[in-house]
Amino acid sequence: MAAEAEKLVALLWQQVLSGLSKTAMPSQDMGTGASAYTSMALQAVSEKLFGNSDPSLVNSIEADLKANTSPGIVKTAVPPAALAVLQSLPSGAQASAPPVPAAPPSGIISRAVSFARKVWPAIETAAQAIGAPPVALLAQSALETGWGASAPGNNLFGVKAIAGQSATTAATSEYVDGVATPVLAQFAAYPSMSSAVEQFTSLIKQNFSSAVGTTSVEGYASALATSGYATDPAYVSKIVGVAQSAIMQAVMGQLGISSSAETN
Repeated sequence: MAAEAEKLVALLWQQVLSGLSKTAMPSQDMGTGASAYTSMALQAVSEKLFGNSDPSLVNSIEADLKANTSPGIVKTAVPPAALAVLQSLPSGAQASAPPVPAAPPSGIISRAVSFARKVWPAIETAAQAIGAPPVALLAQSALETGWGASAPGNNLFGVKAIAGQSATTAATSEYVDGVATPVLAQFAAYPSMSSAVEQFTSLIKQNFSSAVGTTSVEGYASALATSGYATDPAYVSKIVGVAQSAIMQAVMGQLGISSSAETN
């Protein structure tokens, strides 16, 4: 009976994680590092949930199963303890989203902080050269790489390769008439992350000069979008969303970056 109760608890958590996955931002819309980032997030949440499960839930469900079982027959009704868990979720959550945690899992924060610590000096220098908020560039690189989870060729900004340039091939999506179309693309490869940021700075100055001198994250992202940097119609809102996220706030706090580095 205990084994059956544990299976039911596992099923409940499966429903929760399934809902989280369904309501997450589509991986195809988030850049080359999104799939790795989403998997990392779900793994961290799963470990947190199972690692902190209250054994009383298993005990309660086991008691309910015993109370509703006659020899050789198990009633199909959901035990009260299990039903209480499902009913505690917001309306419709059984088929969609669970309550959102108050803070991101520590594993994701750790990865994000590690990534930001590596790139922040170069990001800050680039932001000064471009005249844009450094948090805007950090948010863009976080979006394109999944906070460093996937940056083939040290490419931090999803820059496509030009003829004769070192490149890596990666799956991505391009929007054609508003529809995301999966494609394989050649992305520029750099010898280091700092080199990637340096060359990105030159690219912005030469080809996307409207982004130079922007004073807000939204202004920077909008300038890139209207200049044709990305085909994703939600590119601006995604960069702004990352910049304003709890992960970004945690990263900036742990790196000791003052609020003056953020411009809204």
